[in-house]
Amino acid sequence: MLFFWESDPVFKINRLNVVKLVAKNRLPATYPEGRWVEDGGMMAYGTDLIEVARSAAIFVDKILKGTKPAELPVEQPTKFELAINLKTAKQTGVTIPQSVLSYRQGGQVRKHNGRTRQNTRHVGGTSRL
Repeated sequence: MLFFWESDPVFKINRLNVVKLVAKNRLPATYPEGRWVEDGGMMAYGTDLIEVARSAAIFVDKILKGTKPAELPVEQPTKFELAINLKTAKQTGVTIPQSVLSYRQGGQVRKHNGRTRQNTRHVGGTSRL
């Protein structure tokens, strides 16, 4: 199993090429964000970026209202996202267990109907899987 982390700008800039190369060689891979899965990657697990943006907005609001940044607590993400491209998993020869597909702890299973997302299942929840 290959693991890719988007902190490397080379992977970030070449995301589509990386996904195509991995798929061409039928390698199972895990990526840091759901957009990699939407582009054809097999699986992604990482922080829920919408939740991170909401937290950042709350911090900005507090700072603009006069709270000193040093007075704000350090927070870590508490909500994570698991995205699986079922079509890519099948082409790679990986069977995703039903227990993973039905996982719903603290979140909702979101099915996408769009062309690029029709074979993707997002499972939101906590870090316990």
